Amino acid sequence: MKHIRFIIGLLFFNMLLACTDSSYLNSVPSESKALIAINPAKMSGVDNIVVLKSLLHLKKLDKTGIDLSHRIFLFESPDGNLGACVKIGDASDFSKTLETLNKQGICSEVSSFRDYNFAVLKDSWLVGYSDKSLLIMGPVTVAGQSQLRQQMVKYLSQDEDEGILSSRIYEKLDSLDAPMGMVAQADVLPEQLVAPLTIGIPKGTDASRVYICANIEKRGDCLFFDGMPFSFNRKVNESLQNALSVYRPIKGVYSNIMQSEDAVGIFMNVDGEAYLPILQNNKGFQVLLSGINSAIDMNNILKSVDGEMALIGTTEGKGQGISLVAQLAHTNWLADVDYWKQSCPTGGKIVDWQRNAFHFTDGKTDFYFGVTSKKQFYSGNTPQKALSVVNNQVDATTQDLNDLFTGQRFVMKVNLQHIGAEKGNMVGDFVNPVFGQVSQLVYRIK
Repeated sequence: MKHIRFIIGLLFFNMLLACTDSSYLNSVPSESKALIAINPAKMSGVDNIVVLKSLLHLKKLDKTGIDLSHRIFLFESPDGNLGACVKIGDASDFSKTLETLNKQGICSEVSSFRDYNFAVLKDSWLVGYSDKSLLIMGPVTVAGQSQLRQQMVKYLSQDEDEGILSSRIYEKLDSLDAPMGMVAQADVLPEQLVAPLTIGIPKGTDASRVYICANIEKRGDCLFFDGMPFSFNRKVNESLQNALSVYRPIKGVYSNIMQSEDAVGIFMNVDGEAYLPILQNNKGFQVLLSGINSAIDMNNILKSVDGEMALIGTTEGKGQGISLVAQLAHTNWLADVDYWKQSCPTGGKIVDWQRNAFHFTDGKTDFYFGVTSKKQFYSGNTPQKALSVVNNQVDATTQDLNDLFTGQRFVMKVNLQHIGAEKGNMVGDFVNPVFGQVSQLVYRIK
């Protein structure tokens, strides 16, 4: 009887070990800058199929040699290469899968290199695998494939102490209970997104100290990231969390003002007196406002904000630049406009545009700004853009917009067609290949 109990216990232990085996993740570099986990078992059937088919270029998911009961991990390596790690269930079956893809012109023939098998997927992604782990890395040129192959051999040979399992970024990601989750350094994202994601860090702090931890969900052609920034550095993290306390629940007053030609929209509800010192420590925002601030006291305007505020960034066409719209506590700064007109830097001027509205230009920059009768500040690089942020407001938002903003304290919307398409970028290279057709990203802090 004791022997039977022992055998049953041993079998149960082995079954448990098999279900929780994560040794395939040793192939993910421990110093990865970004990590995304996709759990097929927790995803809806439609999303499951879209993600896996897009990532692996497969029409059918069964009998591929891939173990779909384990998570798929996407990462950015320390040297900036992008990668995916998947558990191999049967290496022989996976080799047959690649043979089929080769016949379809999707990948090269499989070749052996230092105990591992390799192929090139879609002419730019290198596939390497062992009997337990599959790595897909790139994008890479033909000239760079040899060096990347050497790097992948190193990753595939790593043990538990060398791989991602012993890292803080994995521990943080593993704490998320969601079908898809992400932990990423802020600086791996497109440059235009770094400034809003690092609001609140101490002055002079590098963006690589800030991480974004978020649950990911795809709805239609929109990818939602619900989470918040944090840092493994105690001082930086305290500063970030203190800044987050300034944000108040958003009602969605400006939920409809972002247009298809806009790249980024940032929405919040703040008291300008409390928020201004935080913005003044943000290098990205100071650079953004530097040209305007030389003639217009934007700090004084921002201090008057009390309520909803939206910042819209446009990267193309005549309207290229920023538009700001906000509810104000007062308009006392209007009394200073005459002084601003008189003290404009050489080559610049401020002239009346319409009632309580003005136009600043220095030959390079145009900025139209004003105040409505309802104490709303509005602005833009063209008259049309400035007026649009007021005219496009709606009294009753749609259900979709209500769902987008309700209960949130910070929302950032990104139109992918205007941002993040450069090669070697976590957004530009991974979003559509992995998640299928995506036109917009939404990052929210609740």
